Amino acid sequence: MASSEALHGRLQTDIDLKSSAEEYYKMWRKEAHKIPTATGQNIQAITLHEGDWHDHGAIKIWNYTVGCKEKMQESEGLIWVAAEMYHDNINIPQHIYEDINLEIMNNHIYIYIYIYIQFLTNYASECVDGKSGVFKEKVEFDDASMTITLHGIEGDVYNEYKVYRPICKVVPKNRGSVAKLVIEYERVNEDAPIPNKFMDLFVSMTKDIDAHAYAAST
Repeated sequence: MASSEALHGRLQTDIDLKSSAEEYYKMWRKEAHKIPTATGQNIQAITLHEGDWHDHGAIKIWNYTVGCKEKMQESEGLIWVAAEMYHDNINIPQHIYEDINLEIMNNHIYIYIYIYIQFLTNYASECVDGKSGVFKEKVEFDDASMTITLHGIEGDVYNEYKVYRPICKVVPKNRGSVAKLVIEYERVNEDAPIPNKFMDLFVSMTKDIDAHAYAAST
């Protein structure tokens, strides 16, 4: 049996942002209701359960999809293998050649692109079997250090973790900023995975929120 100390952990990474620290922090501090618009493939909805959107201590319920990035990379590799193996046998519709109106010098590469487009169509609608979940949290803001802490209350993550606490601190850097992302956690047992897939989700949504905040400021 793993010791309690062995089940505790902390993941962290830094993400460079185009938006200023103030612009990015504002999205979390005052405009969290816009996050699903900014990163819909990751966060489908945020519902205010208690308090107001900008309140310290407000309770929100998040609907999210985790695992999209992992599945995307896995499927992309399989598509390339398929193009390698079957490029002489796949029948590309003639109208596609006509539509692009140019000579295909490398049929192998073109088939990869063709299959990839079909894959992306499915990915956009189904997120390639990404797993949906619900997370209820109580937010803590530290305006002086521009830090957001989500204290988990309940949700699907608690099937694998006793403690799950995402933290984002935004630090100015040149014309942009840096998001210092942390996930503090305690696994329910030694069979529970390190929450790397949730850090991937955190990173992906951070980049999307940054793009949204930057576009709104320019």
